Amino acid sequence: MKILIAAYTKANRLRIKETVHSVVDEVRIFEAQEVRSAIEIIIGEYPDVIVMDMHFSDGSGFEMLDYIYDHDLEIFLIVLADFDSPKQKKACYNKGAHYCLDKYRDYEMLPMVLEEYA
Repeated sequence: MKILIAAYTKANRLRIKETVHSVVDEVRIFEAQEVRSAIEIIIGEYPDVIVMDMHFSDGSGFEMLDYIYDHDLEIFLIVLADFDSPKQKKACYNKGAHYCLDKYRDYEMLPMVLEEYA
């Protein structure tokens, strides 16, 4: 399985990576710190799963969701962010996210979600 972890901070990427390794045996992990590099990985590697934040130094996670949605890519999308409003969460679902988890309140659900796909 190929998983892209797209998060601005190294600490968040490391935490997610550790969680992935605790749940998924056969995995190839790609990491992106910026929207631009995440889209390049999506194009070049076509991951099975993306675990992504919404805030990046070079833009918004919505740019990634738009790319995936506009190109009709079948990727299991887990948005792990600190949502400012229910509208943001709804917009993520409308752009194809399978799960929208609050990265502080719902993080413990990530292993179960990953197991569901794996």
